[in-house]
This record gives sequence, structure tokens and C-alpha cells, in this order.
Amino acid sequence: MDKIIIQHITTDDPVMNAMIEAFIGLMHLREADHVVWVGPQSDLVELTHIMWRRDMVLDCYGRPVTYRSLIKNLCEVLHIPCPKNPTAVLNNISNRKFSTSSLYCRCAIIMKADGSRNPLERFVMRREEG
Repeated sequence: MDKIIIQHITTDDPVMNAMIEAFIGLMHLREADHVVWVGPQSDLVELTHIMWRRDMVLDCYGRPVTYRSLIKNLCEVLHIPCPKNPTAVLNNISNRKFSTSSLYCRCAIIMKADGSRNPLERFVMRREEG
């Protein structure tokens, strides 16, 4: 991805702040860092969509980066296949039967259950080089 600007946004919501921090960390990764997304692909799509809607990532001209290019970049960096149709993945997410299955709700549950300040750390792992 060309040069980008990542806006650091904070809210009064500790769960959203944790998700923002995790996303910023993901955006600073490079393929050479050997970090792999081990959570469901749909969770990465959902996280990216949440942050994209907040206009957190801008191009070098200060315009919001497209949703598709964000997904493509993160999938490459995190060594997972890029969904052919990210919008269809989002539609499937929005049609979930239970609202508590949203990534936000699950992050809140994780934070409350084990006191984690970064509920998304379990979604990534560093793989050995080679």
C-alpha cells in the first residue's frame, strides 16, 4: 500500500479503544514481520469495516483509503486469502442470528472475562521465519 496516514482516534468506550489500538498495530505490520491472522477471516473483515467507517486510514492526499484496498493490504500482510467479495462477507456478518456474535460484543466479553487490554491479540500469531 502506498504511503498512508493513520488517524489515532480515542473514544470513551474502552472496548472500541482496544479495537482501535489493535487495528493500528495491524496497519503498522509488514509481510516481513511474519505475523499471521489465525482468527476467522470474517472477523478481520468486520474489524476493518468498523475502522474504515471511522475514516481512520487516509491516503497521502488526506482522502479515506478504500475499503477494498484496506482489506487487500491487511490480508496480504497477515498471510490469509483475501475475500473475493468483502461486501458479501459483511452481509453475512450483518445477518448473524445473535447480535452478541459481533466482533465488538465478543471483544467486550473477552475483556471482561480475563481482563485483557487487547482482546484481539489471540487473533494473530508470529510465525517462524523460513
